[in-house]
Amino acid sequence: MARGPQQALRLDLLPGFSRIEAFEEHLAAALNSGVCVYFDEAEALLLSGRAPDGILSGLRIVLGPEAQVPARFHILGPGVDASFAFADGSFLAGEADRRRIDLIRYWYQHAKPHLIQVWKAGRSPSRPAGSIGAA
Repeated sequence: MARGPQQALRLDLLPGFSRIEAFEEHLAAALNSGVCVYFDEAEALLLSGRAPDGILSGLRIVLGPEAQVPARFHILGPGVDASFAFADGSFLAGEADRRRIDLIRYWYQHAKPHLIQVWKAGRSPSRPAGSIGAA
């Protein structure tokens, strides 16, 4: 039985993550799959394709400081060093191929509320989470 794009992404797992590292591992698995996203206006279509050559490992998600405008997060790893807007996941700057950028944008649309919750829970009382979740 073939694995479809939805099975490869397993977005249903996101609410159960309690560490940023779990999000990093999940996103790396999605980027290592053959899943591609095609944006047709506001609709995202998932396509199943051939997995990319090589395995992306050591991926990091870095959440930008509240003072950055627009608020952003960075994805860093082999073949990707890019920043995206916290508000909607739109690509801001950096280097990555189109497939990775689109897949990160799609993944973030689903991960955002869970990622922000984990990020806020990990903040120390002396450095409150601020308004990044409202971005």
